Amino acid sequence: MEAISIDTFWKILHDPASRGFDLKYRKTDGSFGIKHNLGKSGKRFEGKSTKGKLRYDLIEKGSVLLEDIDGLARPFTLRNRLLIAIRLPRTNNWIRIIHKNY
Repeated sequence: MEAISIDTFWKILHDPASRGFDLKYRKTDGSFGIKHNLGKSGKRFEGKSTKGKLRYDLIEKGSVLLEDIDGLARPFTLRNRLLIAIRLPRTNNWIRIIHKNY
């Protein structure tokens, strides 16, 4: 499986061409989840972020929210989730996200 750094993921997140990506993540309670068809939201997140062990919180880098792009624009925050992998639009392969120092 191909792998990218969290810094590369941050760049992908801000690239308009990558709207429509899928994310695999793990929550603090150990459960896993997948969100489909996401894009960076233009909305701001008003709240405090936390960064626990093995977690990378994008909110600390500029209050980023994600939203599904199917027309409903439901916001989805990455708070308290460990990002595991991303699948870019029009691809079938998952790319593992490497977390440095976590």
